[in-house]
Amino acid sequence: MDVTIDHLTRDLPSILSRVAKGESLRLVDRGHALALLGPIPTLERLSAGVREGWLTPGTGEPLSGITPRRGRLTIRELIDEDRGR
Repeated sequence: MDVTIDHLTRDLPSILSRVAKGESLRLVDRGHALALLGPIPTLERLSAGVREGWLTPGTGEPLSGITPRRGRLTIRELIDEDRGR
């Protein structure tokens, strides 16, 4: 369902109640989609996704074909660089 910004600001409690019950909404402004508002995925919802086939569980193994690379700087050096130290 599409919800305008005006509708969202006017009826926020009722809209959030619908989202909490599992409904997903699309926030639109002048006909342009801005954001999706939906429930936080729960274990039950994730399990349903696997059952329904729109979600594939991970194997726990790293993705194949991806080689981790060591950067030229450590995380500490990157933070210091970002902070101008």
